[in-house]
Amino acid sequence: MGKKVTKKEEPKKVSKSKTAVVEKSSKKEIKDKVSNAKKEQQTKTKDVKQDKNSNNKKIEAKKDIKKETKKETSKKTNEPKKETKTTTATTTTKSNNKSSVPPPTKKQSKKVESDDSDDDDDVVMSEEEGSEEEIVPSSDEDQDESDFEEIQADFDINPCGEADYHSIKNMINRLVPYNANIEFVAGDVTDLIIEQAKKKKFGRCIRVEGSEDPYGFYSILNHNTYKSNASIKGYLDYIKLKLDSAESSYIDKKLFKKDSSISSVFTNILGNSKKEEVGLIFSERFLNIPNQLVHPLYQFIQYDIELLNESNQKGFDFKHYIVFSSFGITTKPNEEEEEAPPPAIAAALKQSGGAVGKKDKKNQAKIVEESQQPQVEEGLEVYQKIEDKYFKQYASAWAIFNIPYEYGKGSKWTLYSNLNRKGLVMLIPATKIQNFLTDLKEKAIFE
Repeated sequence: MGKKVTKKEEPKKVSKSKTAVVEKSSKKEIKDKVSNAKKEQQTKTKDVKQDKNSNNKKIEAKKDIKKETKKETSKKTNEPKKETKTTTATTTTKSNNKSSVPPPTKKQSKKVESDDSDDDDDVVMSEEEGSEEEIVPSSDEDQDESDFEEIQADFDINPCGEADYHSIKNMINRLVPYNANIEFVAGDVTDLIIEQAKKKKFGRCIRVEGSEDPYGFYSILNHNTYKSNASIKGYLDYIKLKLDSAESSYIDKKLFKKDSSISSVFTNILGNSKKEEVGLIFSERFLNIPNQLVHPLYQFIQYDIELLNESNQKGFDFKHYIVFSSFGITTKPNEEEEEAPPPAIAAALKQSGGAVGKKDKKNQAKIVEESQQPQVEEGLEVYQKIEDKYFKQYASAWAIFNIPYEYGKGSKWTLYSNLNRKGLVMLIPATKIQNFLTDLKEKAIFE
């Protein structure tokens, strides 16, 4: 038997092919993973772009909404505004009960029905919309039938400054009327007040919070310091002139035993101002400033005087104060005033040439209705500045003189009464100032 030939085992080629296949498959897997990762990144970037686009759309939508709201607000602001006026303790506004929308023009609407007896019931038809709208009455009628609302306002009391010159000057200018024989310049007195405010930080102004314009002021000038000033001389000459023609006067005989007349009292006080300092009070403000501000204003000045005296500042150790002001006394109209129509009707008759229109009849009826209300008692004292009432109570001497009505004979016509305007000069002892301040705090606020 022949020998069995054993075949040598050849190295397996399959293993190489398998490894090659494995390597190829692994490379494919890696490529697939890379491609998948790229796809995922692409999808993510697409999602991010979509999110950004949606966010941009939202932002644009918000901007559109803001634009629309701005347009609506601008339309509202373009509508006629209600009149506002500052008043006493608060500021008042004229609030019309009727719509503030302006009446339609002739091009936009035409009148369908009209009734002379009642203007408020008139109806118009819009040409574009065909809808009925109410005719809004004119602004004059709105003002006549408007009501007043009180609005709270915050006030500041702070030192006077150079920027207050013109406001203070205008208020002082009303004190002394023009007289060819008297030298008085309101601007010169204002310069003294502003100069003293800068050097001594003395003198206060009333302002509405947030506004720079003063609505009132209060300062005191020492007579002995400024008696050589021409305008101060003129101011005192006017007072002395009116004291000689005083209608009524008062003198405290316990303090002025030797003085027989009101003129001699003031002459002696001013002549002795070097030993006993005399303060000339200048205090003016708008009529609609509330009484609640009077006590803080005067209390501030009293504190300032005490601080200046404690720091040994000369010229503020006052023993007397001179106050010059005015007030009114209620009276009945004279025969000429009773026969003449009220000013509103007289002006309407003049404009219409004697014929009284529908609106004038309404005004006349309104005035007749007001005239039927209870009238103010004759002889009452009406003070434009409430502190003058309490100054007079604590005055050691005072005098009242007449101020003629500048528009002819008779008295000044007001809503429910007639007033005779009077001038008032008072001498106040410094020892009474604390009692005066107490009354301002406890009583004046309620008047």
